[in-house]
Amino acid sequence: MFCSGCGNAVTEGQVCSDCGGKEILSPRSIPSVARKRPPLLRPLNGRRSSGVCIGLAEYYGIPVAFVRLLFVISSFVYFIGIIVYFCLTLFIPQEGTINASRKPKYKLLKKYSPQGDISATSFNWSDFVTCSRCDSVRLVSDGPCQCGGELVPIWDSAQRSGGFAEAGILAHAMFFFGICLLPLFPIGTPFGVALMVFGSQIVRMKNQEKADEQECLLHKYREQAENLMAQRANIQRSEALQQFEAGSKSFEAHDLVVAIQSLKDAIRLGKADAECRLLLARCYAEKGELDACVSIAEALSATETPPSGTRELLADAYISRGLKKASEYKYLLDARSTFEAGLMQRSTLAAARFLETHDISIESAAMILKEAHSFEPENPGHIRALVELACRSSDWKAGCEYGRDLPLEFHSDQSILAYATCLEKSSDLADESQRVYSKALELDSTLLDIRIRLSQVLLRNKRTREAVETLKKGLDQEPSNIRIRYTLGVTELAAGNPEEALAQFQALVTTGEISAYRSAADIHWLMGKCLVKMNLLNAAMDQLQMAGTGTDTLEEMYTLGTRFIESGDRASARRCWEYVYAADVRFRDVAAKIAAS
Repeated sequence: MFCSGCGNAVTEGQVCSDCGGKEILSPRSIPSVARKRPPLLRPLNGRRSSGVCIGLAEYYGIPVAFVRLLFVISSFVYFIGIIVYFCLTLFIPQEGTINASRKPKYKLLKKYSPQGDISATSFNWSDFVTCSRCDSVRLVSDGPCQCGGELVPIWDSAQRSGGFAEAGILAHAMFFFGICLLPLFPIGTPFGVALMVFGSQIVRMKNQEKADEQECLLHKYREQAENLMAQRANIQRSEALQQFEAGSKSFEAHDLVVAIQSLKDAIRLGKADAECRLLLARCYAEKGELDACVSIAEALSATETPPSGTRELLADAYISRGLKKASEYKYLLDARSTFEAGLMQRSTLAAARFLETHDISIESAAMILKEAHSFEPENPGHIRALVELACRSSDWKAGCEYGRDLPLEFHSDQSILAYATCLEKSSDLADESQRVYSKALELDSTLLDIRIRLSQVLLRNKRTREAVETLKKGLDQEPSNIRIRYTLGVTELAAGNPEEALAQFQALVTTGEISAYRSAADIHWLMGKCLVKMNLLNAAMDQLQMAGTGTDTLEEMYTLGTRFIESGDRASARRCWEYVYAADVRFRDVAAKIAAS
C-alpha cells in the first residue's frame, strides 16, 4: 500500500512517517511525484559495505548484482573500481543524513470547520491543479481556467525543474570511465577523479536547490489551496443557512415538500445541528412519513442533551405509527411519566396495543394493561390481553372476571383458551362456561382438562349423551389417559350405562396405574355399583367388600342387603349386614336387621 500524499510505501492502516498522510491508496492512485526516480543515496538496508552499489542500482533501476560485477571487473584495471568506489563513498550522501528537514510537509490539507456544525470537505493534493499561464490554484472540479492556460496537477508543477541531478551523475560517470580507457591512463585518472569530485559537489548543490524550490512551490500552493478552501467553506456555510431559513419558512407555511428538500440540502451542505434535524423530523411527522421521523428523532434522543421536544415528538411518532419493537415499548414505558396527561394516556394505550401481540414481562404488562383498561373499559383488545395475562400469572379469578366482561364472539383464539383455562382451574360449571369450553376444544382438541370440565357441565345439565361423546373423543386421542377413562366410566354410570361403565373401570384395574389418580377402593366401589345396577348382586357384594369400610361402601352394602331380601336370599343379606355391623355397630338399624334375619 502507498501513501496518498507522498507515495511512499507504508503499512496498511498506519500513518505515513514522511508526511503524516492517513489515506492509504493502491499504486494506481499514487501522485505522479511518487513515480519519479529516487534521490541518489547510500541506503542503510541491504548493503554489503558502504551502500554505493545498491544506491546506484536503485537510482538507475538496474540490478545491484550488475553494478557490483562492474566494480569488481574494473578493479583489475589499475584499481579503477576501488578508487571510484572510495570516491563515491565520500561524496554520495548516506540515507537519512541530508535533506531530512527538506521533505515537503504539506501532503494533506487540513479541514476547515466554519461556525456551526458545517464542516467543509477535506481535500487532498490530487484534488487541486495549477494553471500553467496564471499559476493560480483551483479545484479539479472547477473546470478550465478563465485565462485559458493548461491545468497541471500540483505535484507535476512542483517537479518542473527536475532532471539536472540525474543527467549530471550519468554524464560525469560516462566521461570518467571514457578517460580511464584511453592509453593516457596515468594522465586521465587524476583528471577523471577531479571531475568526479567536482561533479558530485555540483550534484549536491543542485539537489539542494531543487529541494528548496519544491519547498517554496509547495508552500505557495498550500497557502493558495487553503485560502480557496476557506472561501468555499464560507460560501457553503452561507448557502446552508439560507436553505435552513427557507425550510423553516416553508414549514410554517405548511409547504412540507419544499421544507423537507430545503432542510435536507442544508444538512448536506453541513448544517447538521440538532435544530435543523429536529425541524426535519417534524416535517416528516406532519407529512405522515413516520419511519423517517422516527429514525431522526431516535438519533437525537440518543445524544447526551436532546433538544427540547425530541422525546414528545418521538413518542408521538411511535404512537401514530404503532410500536414495532420491544425497545420502542420500553421507551414509552420509561418516558411516559414525563409527558403531559393526553400524551401519557396515548402512550399507555399504544403500549397496551403492543402487549396484545407481544410477550412482555408480566409485571410491566399488568400495570400498562390495567391503566389502559381504566382509560378504555370497553376496548376488547385490552380485555383479551388482560385475560391472557391473568392466565399466565395463574390469577384464575381475575381471568374469569375479565373474560365475562367481553362477549364470547369478541374473544380471540388465545383469549378463549386462556378464559377456558381460568374457568377450568376455578372448577366453574356454570351454563355459560359450556360455550367457552366448547369453543376452546374447537381451537385445540388436545385440552383434556377442559374436555373433562365440559363433560361435567353437560352432565350437570343432564345432557349425558353429549358428555359421553365428548369424553370418548378425548379417549380416542389418548387411550392411555386414566383420568379421561375414569371420568368416562363415571359419566356412563350416571347416564344409565352400567355395562359400559364397568368396562372402563375394569380397564383401569387392568392397567395397574389407577393408584396415581384414584384409590383401588374407589374403583371397586364404583364397580360394585355397576354390578348392583346390572342385578349381579353376589358379584357386587364381592367388589364392595374389596372397597373397604368407608361410609359410601357401608351405605352401598346396607342397600345391597335390602336387595337380597327382596330377591329372597336372606343368607346373603345377613352377610351384607354383618359386614356393615363389623365395621360400624351403630350404622343405622343394622343390628336390628341382623336380629330380624
